[in-house]
Amino acid sequence: MSQEKNLSVYAEFYRKAVDRRELKDSLFPGEKWKVQVEQVVELSPDEYDVFAENLCEYHTFIETNAGNVYFDEQEECAHCLLVTAPEQKEGILVVTEGYFYARYAAYIPDCSVLDLADISDQASMTEQKIKSAKFYFRITDMIHLKECPIDREPEPFEIIRRFCLPGWKFREFASDLARRNPWLNRPEQAALYYEIGENRKCVAVTTDTSREAVLVDTQGYDYARICAYIPDYHRLELSGVPVTYYNGIKETEGKQPFTETAVFYRGANTLYAIDDGNPHSHEDSFQIEKQVILTDTDYAEFASNMKEDYEFLFSNHRFMYYEPDRKRWHCLLVTGEHAAGGILVDSEGYSHAEYSALILDKEKLDLSGIPIESYLPGQHTEKMCQGDNRGKEKDTERREER
Repeated sequence: MSQEKNLSVYAEFYRKAVDRRELKDSLFPGEKWKVQVEQVVELSPDEYDVFAENLCEYHTFIETNAGNVYFDEQEECAHCLLVTAPEQKEGILVVTEGYFYARYAAYIPDCSVLDLADISDQASMTEQKIKSAKFYFRITDMIHLKECPIDREPEPFEIIRRFCLPGWKFREFASDLARRNPWLNRPEQAALYYEIGENRKCVAVTTDTSREAVLVDTQGYDYARICAYIPDYHRLELSGVPVTYYNGIKETEGKQPFTETAVFYRGANTLYAIDDGNPHSHEDSFQIEKQVILTDTDYAEFASNMKEDYEFLFSNHRFMYYEPDRKRWHCLLVTGEHAAGGILVDSEGYSHAEYSALILDKEKLDLSGIPIESYLPGQHTEKMCQGDNRGKEKDTERREER
């Protein structure tokens, strides 16, 4: 981005970027546009971080200001929102194209380079917190919970724990609220009991792939006995509330577990510009059998042309297959030497990527003990990760499992 203040400022915009990391570390160039800020939106630091990590989600402040932003093709200028937080240098520029999420976005490391002199209305858009909700007894699923015709008086509540599920697990939970879920039956369930006149004690069940949430008072049971629907959990007061991340296999306190599910697409040529409406997509669990590390140039070529034939896919076809009974993909992780993410691939015996899933952050994968095949110059080798005995034992368990 151009850094000269009081001159025309240009920024690199990316379409449908998932989060701030993708704006900062993208392997592919964006579209360089001249910038004119029409509105400054100041969020709290926590809300700014939520926005920056969920750019493709609906945001109320974007809907409120959508009429102020547009792209002037004649001037090749982006009239945009600047989203930032007080006492923070960085910001994110947004052009919505009529949508209510960051359809095009650009990362600004230092907002002081922008000319904000003519912007008089710099309102704080911190959303009002939800402090009461309508609770219902023994509702079958979230659809009936959202559309329940019974009119109830909203009750004040207090959240004692948050459970964060992956998308597929949240949909399973929401489709049958009467299903028994042992992870709901935790030691602090006794804390859910309350006296009449007090705030109702409950847990919040959320997911990082949607803003919806369900508040649950189990009354000592292991299912959603009494619950309330929340359309936007970002408006709940969750500061200081302990978080349990549960991925359907294991749970961790305060730290999200490794990514173990992904959305696989069939026949995609590239996943960096995938159509949201692709009908051949579904979320499943996966198990990485080998890492293939390419040069950054070769990885960029592969990521843009996955329908082409690649020798390394054909030579590794025995590592890639699908378990229908467990809905699990056994696949390769193809990545670049300095790439932040990678692509999970099942070639189904072909030499191209028949099925593939995008991983934006390799640090969220458990790669201990997984063999590496390197195609870096002078390093065409196959080796184990620094692992050690634990990795070798894990690899042996995989073979026995197969």
